Amino acid sequence: MRKGTYKDEQGKEITGYYVRVYASTPTLHLEKDFPEIETALTYGNALAENEGEYPEEWGSPSFITMYPGLGTGPLTIEIPNKKG
Repeated sequence: MRKGTYKDEQGKEITGYYVRVYASTPTLHLEKDFPEIETALTYGNALAENEGEYPEEWGSPSFITMYPGLGTGPLTIEIPNKKG
């Protein structure tokens, strides 16, 4: 679920909540907008009862730069961090 804001025709800022579904198959028909967080949570939790496992999450990558020896330039490698 994500929280978002937008402005209506009068310029008033309105907060809404968007339920986003991550799956290996298309799920756009399940994704919806809600004006209140309680309604969005109820909808999202009801979907979760029928679904499988959570997708694997990844953290942000780290980079290491080292100088292997004289006469060579820097070498940078990426180290992916698995979240959790």
